[in-house]
Amino acid sequence: MKKSPYLLIFLILIVLAASFLYIFREAINVELNKLKLVPQREAFTELYIKDFSTLSANLPSKIVPGTTVSFSFTIHNVEGHTMSYPYKVYVLSTNGNGTATTTVDRGQVELASDAFSTIAESYTFASSNTQTSFVIVLPQLNQSIQFFVPNKE
Repeated sequence: MKKSPYLLIFLILIVLAASFLYIFREAINVELNKLKLVPQREAFTELYIKDFSTLSANLPSKIVPGTTVSFSFTIHNVEGHTMSYPYKVYVLSTNGNGTATTTVDRGQVELASDAFSTIAESYTFASSNTQTSFVIVLPQLNQSIQFFVPNKE
């Protein structure tokens, strides 16, 4: 049985192409990255309220002086490198005199890649308010979350 010369030529071309790709794989990978044809890991930061369902179930129904609200929030670094996160926590309250902002806490945490930090906060109200929101801000990333404390009269 005689074999076709085209099969031999085809096999030689396949071996040459595979050898070329193997030898120049780094240069090919660099070019593919420049053209954004290779998937890249997304860099982001997660900011969330720790155990929000428990927090929302335990929020006071009426805000009176001496009422305390405790909560925790988590910062998770998925940026791919060590990051420093300044944060600010404040209360935005509305009463008969208008809106007031009260700083609860401010600080900074440094997190390695894929590390997280959970920060506990507590705030005791000095007066009654009609509407109150707790706001957690990562100003460096222009990222924030908040939750509302209902005040049922």
